[in-house]
Amino acid sequence: MDLVLAERPALMATLHESHKRYHPDVKPSFGQTLVYGVEPMPAIIGRTIDRLNARIAGEDERWAPQYYPVATSSTEVIVDATGCVGICVETWMGLPEPRRIELQRLVVELLLDDLGVRPMA
Repeated sequence: MDLVLAERPALMATLHESHKRYHPDVKPSFGQTLVYGVEPMPAIIGRTIDRLNARIAGEDERWAPQYYPVATSSTEVIVDATGCVGICVETWMGLPEPRRIELQRLVVELLLDDLGVRPMA
């Protein structure tokens, strides 16, 4: 936390995996979502989801935003302390592990691209 406070990032993304594929009627379910805890939804989430869904291999990989505030989560603690954008990246464990890793990496690359830190080719 000392490093985060010293660096004051513009964005904090944490990577997670979920046993349940996201469905709005199933609570809780998180797989294939970008989770955020503030309203309104940060614009970077919608842009990233659009770019992710343009690259999916099938409907099981489709991404969705999910508003799910948890004040004690590490991401939200950092958001409260720094004012940065916080995103929990949740892949679905029903996908093969190599694909989940690819998707997590893609999310990180797209977020960095959106911030202008690591432009994608």
